[in-house]
Order: sequence, then structure tokens, then C-alpha cells
Amino acid sequence: MQAQAENVAKEVVAAGYTSEHVVTRGVEGGGLPLATFLLRDKQGYCQQFSGGMALLLRMGGVPARVATGFSPGTLDRDTGEWVVHDTDAHSWVEAYVAPFGW
Repeated sequence: MQAQAENVAKEVVAAGYTSEHVVTRGVEGGGLPLATFLLRDKQGYCQQFSGGMALLLRMGGVPARVATGFSPGTLDRDTGEWVVHDTDAHSWVEAYVAPFGW
């Protein structure tokens, strides 16, 4: 399983997918943002990568879902509170792998 995951990661890089460029425009033509990401733009944020991977896994018969959350943020030493910003948000894909589960 580890070797398969590493092969997929190498293929994604070889195909020209990148998270190094800011997406500056919306999806042209309406309602297929994941298809636009996968087939044309090949650049995006964690939302596009996780959504695209979940779509491809599901099309391949693997149960998959997208999860979202935040990193812990930073501790404000004056107030003792944790401060979380929108830049602390993250999205990832989860796949069901028998017999291990999610």
C-alpha cells in the first residue's frame, strides 16, 4: 500500500500538478470545478487536491471522503488563548481501506 501511494504521488508531480500558484480566477463555464482542476488548471489548494483525489478514488470503487479542519494555531501568551486564522485551515482525503477502516 505504501509503495502504491508513493507511485501516485510521483505521478501527480510528473503530470504537472502544483500548489505553488495562487488560483486567481473562478471556474469558467459553470458547474464542474473538480473536472476543471483535474483536466485543465492542475493548480490549487488543499481543497482542490483532496476533492479531486476523493472523486478519483470513488470513481475507482474506493469509498472516500473529504475532511476539513484547522491546525492548532498559535498561543497568544498575553491572553493564554489559542488564536486560529483562516490560513490555519486544511482539507484532506480519507479512504476506506479494509480491514483497517478509515
